[in-house]
Amino acid sequence: PADLLVDAAHLAAHFSDARGELSVEITYVPRKYVRKPRGAPPGLVLVDREKVMVLRVEPERLERLLASEVAV
Repeated sequence: PADLLVDAAHLAAHFSDARGELSVEITYVPRKYVRKPRGAPPGLVLVDREKVMVLRVEPERLERLLASEVAV
């Protein structure tokens, strides 16, 4: 759902080097289009059919998401 995507984008922006920016470009893709090349080092993936959204950070939404964080 779109609301879940926007929530995830807010968290991704917050925990990235773009923290504090008012507008952030977020790349997203369904999991089935993410793959690891054979022999690639850990953490390296290739992404196909990605989409980019421009997120205008909503501080209230981010605060709500961070407050509802569940300890794992």
